[in-house]
Amino acid sequence: MWYAIHCYHWHYARGATTIDDPTLDGQKFISPIVFVDGHAGLFDFSPSLKDPAGYNLEPTKDWYWYEPKQ
Repeated sequence: MWYAIHCYHWHYARGATTIDDPTLDGQKFISPIVFVDGHAGLFDFSPSLKDPAGYNLEPTKDWYWYEPKQ
């Protein structure tokens, strides 16, 4: 197993809620997020969490989690 953490389905779960390997899970990882600038949204994190290369913190068109050190 390439993944060293557990993933959990909290919102809209339709099956098992504790997942050891998200690449084998058929459910979507959907979560509401409120950002510090005040906007909010409902996002599907499935593509990021199911990426076998493990690039789940990379920026997407909807968010980024960190700013690179200059």
